[in-house]
Amino acid sequence: MKRSGGYAGVEREPVHVDADRLDPALRERLPSLLAAPAPEVVGADLPRYELSVDDGPPIVWHDDGSDAVAELRALAEEVERAGAT
Repeated sequence: MKRSGGYAGVEREPVHVDADRLDPALRERLPSLLAAPAPEVVGADLPRYELSVDDGPPIVWHDDGSDAVAELRALAEEVERAGAT
């Protein structure tokens, strides 16, 4: 997963995580999250995420803090948590 953007426009180092390290409930929803089109959000200076699994096509979304991206936000937080341990 790559994260960039936000107010400072900073791009963070990519996080690489084995899916087995993710929360089991989230791991079960992973295929449907990746298959669904990312919600269209509008706004400047929003964090941008790009997540891919096993060299598959990435899903790209912007986090505006809305309910529309809540599941993707939870996924990003879980990936970052798993990558830090």
